[in-house]
Amino acid sequence: MSDPKEIRRTARIAGIFYLALGLTGMFSIMIVFQQLVIPGDMEATIANITTSGSLYRLGFAGNIASQIIFLVLAIMLYRLFVHVDKTQARLLVALVVASVPVTFIAMLAYLAPTIILNNPGYLAAFNHEQLKSLAMIFLDIHRMAFQMVEIFWGLWLLPLGILIIKSRFFPSVLGILEFAGCFGYVLAFLVKFLLPDGSPVLELIAKIAVFGEIPFMLWLIILGARFPESIGKDQETTGQATMAHSQAVESPGGLSQQPQ
Repeated sequence: MSDPKEIRRTARIAGIFYLALGLTGMFSIMIVFQQLVIPGDMEATIANITTSGSLYRLGFAGNIASQIIFLVLAIMLYRLFVHVDKTQARLLVALVVASVPVTFIAMLAYLAPTIILNNPGYLAAFNHEQLKSLAMIFLDIHRMAFQMVEIFWGLWLLPLGILIIKSRFFPSVLGILEFAGCFGYVLAFLVKFLLPDGSPVLELIAKIAVFGEIPFMLWLIILGARFPESIGKDQETTGQATMAHSQAVESPGGLSQQPQ
């Protein structure tokens, strides 16, 4: 992709999908899940899911939509960067694709409590307290699966940062901030699994670092991609050289005329 208009258009489309990914993910995880699921309080959580079933299911739909958007975003970024470094562009897509099945498994666990708490006939062998405990087990599985997928949410930012820097379509600092975002997600993953009791300092560092991907998203939406003058000049020079060579070959006294 060498047309400046096409590069800018693709960049802005990618930015729109990036924003949509952030909004759907924020709604589903930070608003619905954190509002309805109260850690350590089974009774409040069960009551919230039971009385706010529509909102709970809307959170499920938002998460599924976010994964579809994530895949489209990966495709748009691949189109934008494939001629910069095909290997890194493919790695970016592979890491995104790998994260989606893990998220879908997590969402099945998220949906399970709505089935359990509706008490279908085949669950008659369980009393109400047992059903509530079973619902909480699935919510814990959902939480753990989401913690696992954070490793992919971080790692895909590594090839993205490399591509940003190599492409010269964007300021290099945006690529460095993507590295910071990668570090934040990976650190959050490691803290949650290796330090069960948590570490306030490391958790704070991780939360700050993950915001490193926001500037690139905003740049895509607002400014698109810049087309470095050096690239345009190189292409212009190459085109002029090719034309001059063709004219020389075709001319009677040009390169096509062999010395006697």
